[in-house]
Amino acid sequence: ILRIPFSVVAAALNMICAIGAYTVHSSMFDVVMMLVFGVVGYLFKKLRYPLAPLVLALVLGDMAESSFRQSMLLS
Repeated sequence: ILRIPFSVVAAALNMICAIGAYTVHSSMFDVVMMLVFGVVGYLFKKLRYPLAPLVLALVLGDMAESSFRQSMLLS
């Protein structure tokens, strides 16, 4: 696999991701959203934006919000 040119591997990976995004709901909207977030990720990488805080916010944000709501109700 390491001897295959990166352009071929990237194209195959993008095709597999697009097929996977389409098969979830059989909607082209999901494929477009995949492409949009791919471009956003590329821009973040080019602008040297740290991705770790963004990933933590996406993963922990929902749990933190529900815990905050619960603590506000208890107080």
